[in-house]
Amino acid sequence: MSDQTDARYQLDELISTEYLIAEPEAKIQVICDIDKTYIETRFETPIAMLKIAFENAEQKVTVTGAPVALLAVRWGNFYGGDTRLEPNAIHFLSASPPQLRRVIRSKLAIDGLDWTSDTFKNQAYNIKTRKLKFLKQHVAYKTATILKQMSLAPKDARFILIGDNAELDAFIYLGVQLFVEKKLSINGYREYLSLGGVHDEVLPTLEPYL
Repeated sequence: MSDQTDARYQLDELISTEYLIAEPEAKIQVICDIDKTYIETRFETPIAMLKIAFENAEQKVTVTGAPVALLAVRWGNFYGGDTRLEPNAIHFLSASPPQLRRVIRSKLAIDGLDWTSDTFKNQAYNIKTRKLKFLKQHVAYKTATILKQMSLAPKDARFILIGDNAELDAFIYLGVQLFVEKKLSINGYREYLSLGGVHDEVLPTLEPYL
């Protein structure tokens, strides 16, 4: 067998994160999905997906109320006790490829937002390793990204997760909550993720994040 065939799947290769603002001490950390949560995105058909690739920032449509909501999240004082006007960290998380990073950043800037980091899914890795069956499976990718962000945050940081129902966001967020609150053991969390469609080949690569 070739080395490529023997090689273990590397989940970390999917995670393309770039930081725009250093906010390591932010006590409130917000992770927000982009597709269908912030930007109206239709990717149910190949034609719709192709259209997304050629849209410019001005052509992308914001979900109604999303910019106002994100500005409130960015500057809101949710738990009281701190009168300093300091921003909360916002991390955008998308299952779109990094090739769309520039146009999506332009769209966010047009809407008057600033943010801490953004993460895109490096689908080129799945194509290169011929793992085409994983192209539309986002549970492991999003779970790993969220747990990685949590590991980098202050120990007393609180997290707000914002998503939609298109890519199992609620399932992913609930699993993360149950795990970090120790209501799921590591083995229990593995079983939970399996129920969400995480393949047996991918599950072991989540171990570094648990």
